[in-house]
Amino acid sequence: MGHTKSLQGNKVKYHIHASIVISLLAFACAEQRSSVTTWGHAERGSEEFSAQVRIGYGFNHPAIPRPGSSLNLTGQDSSVFSLAMDPAADIWQSALFDTTQQSLIPSETSLVDWSTQYIASHKAELGLDVSELAHFNNTLYEPFPDQIYVTFQRQFEGREVRGAFVQFIFVRGADGYRLREVQNNSYGPIALGSSATDSVSAQAAVDATGIPSLEPVWQKSLIYPQLGADGRYEFRQATEFELADHAQDESYKIILDNDTQTILAAEGNRYHAKQQLTMETFKNSYITKEVVVGPMSGVQVDTLTADANGTFDTNATQATVTLTSAKGPVVSLTGNQQNLTPYSFPVTFAANGVTKVAPSPNVDAAALNAYAALLEVNDWVGRFLTPQQAPILATGILVKVNMIDGGEVPFCNAFFSAGSLNFYAQGAVGGVTCPNTALIKDVMYHEWGHALDFDVGVVKNTITDGAFSEGIGDITATLAMGDPVVGRGFTLNNPDSKVRTVDPAGTPEEPIRVYPPANATEAAVHSQGQIIGGTFWDLRRNLVALYGPEEGTTRTANFFFKHLLVTDRYIDSYASVLRLDDDDNNPATPSPHYCAINKAFGKHRLIGAATLEGPSCVDQDQGLKVRVDVDNGDGTLNLLASSFGAASIVFCPGKVTSCPADANTVEFTSTSITGLTASETKKFYQAAGTVKVKEGEMYTLISRDSKGAAVGLKTLTFGKRDQSSDLSQTLK
Repeated sequence: MGHTKSLQGNKVKYHIHASIVISLLAFACAEQRSSVTTWGHAERGSEEFSAQVRIGYGFNHPAIPRPGSSLNLTGQDSSVFSLAMDPAADIWQSALFDTTQQSLIPSETSLVDWSTQYIASHKAELGLDVSELAHFNNTLYEPFPDQIYVTFQRQFEGREVRGAFVQFIFVRGADGYRLREVQNNSYGPIALGSSATDSVSAQAAVDATGIPSLEPVWQKSLIYPQLGADGRYEFRQATEFELADHAQDESYKIILDNDTQTILAAEGNRYHAKQQLTMETFKNSYITKEVVVGPMSGVQVDTLTADANGTFDTNATQATVTLTSAKGPVVSLTGNQQNLTPYSFPVTFAANGVTKVAPSPNVDAAALNAYAALLEVNDWVGRFLTPQQAPILATGILVKVNMIDGGEVPFCNAFFSAGSLNFYAQGAVGGVTCPNTALIKDVMYHEWGHALDFDVGVVKNTITDGAFSEGIGDITATLAMGDPVVGRGFTLNNPDSKVRTVDPAGTPEEPIRVYPPANATEAAVHSQGQIIGGTFWDLRRNLVALYGPEEGTTRTANFFFKHLLVTDRYIDSYASVLRLDDDDNNPATPSPHYCAINKAFGKHRLIGAATLEGPSCVDQDQGLKVRVDVDNGDGTLNLLASSFGAASIVFCPGKVTSCPADANTVEFTSTSITGLTASETKKFYQAAGTVKVKEGEMYTLISRDSKGAAVGLKTLTFGKRDQSSDLSQTLK
């Protein structure tokens, strides 16, 4: 992605500028092969530099862990029930403890000091020394009432080791703390080769880019870990620079090897678009022409502020409405690209007291749509996070619409820059016309997701993993919209166009993304974002099968947004989600949705050293209920059932995870029942025949999806009072 392309006969060089920017529009994948227009970074500078910019910074990913043995553990480590090793350093990468077997840590103990002592006594297992621990503002972090995180960043000889940390996770009980997990991404013992210099000059960095107009903004020394050809870690003394071209309003970050002065990593700060033609439409895009009406919450009306319902007190018949609220102001740059004044327009109030504002020659459609999207995404994420956890919910963010870039690609873009969301005006580039990007709500949701990523995590006010950030933007948009496609209608008036999907078809043209990336193209941060984006969409699919669309989506979103508080890399998402799902604070026992989580993350190879469960792994279906319709008095019953999301239900004897295809298995199918009213998310099912039961024996109900695969189960027994009168109890 990012090479100069011929777009319907016109060659276009892609231009980037601004600061601390993550864009929606560069996250398209390079292997899309047909009917595709690709947008990428500006092809500026040396070939090596351009290639590194296309890949982007991302985050240093360690080697894929392998299972470790706990047979030789003694003492306080004997409660380790799961151990993963880092094969590139022969150290612990993660240790999970059975908290019921763990020794108590008194409540008055400093957990930071306790963790430091643990590292000192486990130097060989963890591969680092306590002298290499660096504290930061969030070293001691308590995102949830019963879990405490202690995180140390690693330094070596006074330099940051890029991406290196060790983390302890404790659970709090009434009597003190117990160690739950140790997550060690320290990369193990460090051996540095000789370096010609302790650092390199800023001029050397500029020379390496091949762009002489760049000027240094800042630099710092660091240690940069890499996986070598032998599968072991190598450590390079390096220097990181930020370089800016002020005339082009463009900036880059670059990491140079001190010895060779070669580029280890580089990142540009603005990206452009890739579009893919599809056969789908999107109701939240201009392309569908479907409109919704909602309150202008918090908007400014003259000097007044409307409430959450858009209401306010006034005797006036006219006013000036300004698109600013606690969620942020919207600025329209039409006619003045430097204007930062919130967009406003006059309104004459309707006689009935309810005035509907709609796009018109006097009201900018892009600004109005942006304001609505800003309110909606804030409210959506606010269902799962508090302003204390995600300050952006309270502080809001500036939104700029109708931007026109001063470079060679003036349209077809949207991006997040620290402190603002930016959306481009309608216009043509290279023979392709793009709509105003503020008229596609999920594009706005995606960019807001970048801002959320910047705002939360263990390490805050930065985006530590560019690939994860792209996934965060996708997931924020697709879960809120209930649609796996982002950016329908991205080619103007083309209902088959889109930016990307998190639910690919699994074909060579649209492959399912897995970790690790197979090649340099897949390793690019925007391409990698598909891995975690697809994972959470698959988790949604699994939970929808159990709970139905509304509850399944809500549960998935709860896992997703809350796990962002403690997760800075997408390869750590699996452990974080399992931790959130844990109902007894003991990783030695499966969590309630373990099977659904394991299968979703396993499909994308994000479960590390854990085992991918097969079809026999089925979660409890908490929405599955059963009632006796008729007791026939001969040991047989007519049953009714209800469930949130099942396509069908089967019943059979025993405590099992699958029912055999024999005469003892009875299938339930969806039905309507006179006298009983299903809720919006609940469905009823009736048995195809009678079931034979014996008092006190165990039976199993299994909910299945549309393909007949088991998605959940419930075990039950029958007693003497299972009479038809039980039907008076509404199935809940």
